[in-house]
Amino acid sequence: MSNPKLRKRRTKAYEEQNGLCYYCRRPMLFFDIIPKGFISPRLCTLEHLRDRCDPNRGKKNHEGKREIYRVAACYECNQKQAIKTQKQANKRKST
Repeated sequence: MSNPKLRKRRTKAYEEQNGLCYYCRRPMLFFDIIPKGFISPRLCTLEHLRDRCDPNRGKKNHEGKREIYRVAACYECNQKQAIKTQKQANKRKST
């Protein structure tokens, strides 16, 4: 992740979650800059809870606060969520 804005968001999410994955609650590996080609199941990644194309993702909730839609997740859980999301998208296309 070379984009400084994304790196800052990933760092913030990691720190807010005390270094634990949003899904499995296990400790994650954190690198300020991820070495090229480095992949580990425990590597900290930025996970979007709502699709980036969702028109409502930046809307405020009933209390007037913006919803959290980015969290830190380990690489393994992030990949599992991506597969699940893709299956749901394919299901919607076929109906």
